[in-house]
Amino acid sequence: MDTATITTEGILYNGMIYTCPLAIKEQWFFHSVDNDARRISVCFDPKDPNFLLLLVDHVGMVPAYKIVDSKPLNPDVLEAYHSAINILKSKWKLKRRKNKKHGV
Repeated sequence: MDTATITTEGILYNGMIYTCPLAIKEQWFFHSVDNDARRISVCFDPKDPNFLLLLVDHVGMVPAYKIVDSKPLNPDVLEAYHSAINILKSKWKLKRRKNKKHGV
């Protein structure tokens, strides 16, 4: 057992960020703007950092899952991705127009 901090980014524990549907529904992260020192009791398995069990007074134990950090994309790769998507959209629109002309 330990305690975690509720921040605007999520539930901060041991350098990792976690979330759960209850926290989102009850807007825990929004409310933490006013009170950054809000804490919550957690149970954890040191062998599996992918989830925590939150001890919530009005509910009981609630699982919270680690948010996977994403690495910034290379701008060239991102541009190529957007170009490819736009080309596919153009082809799809052209195909739809041809099908409408032929009554398909």
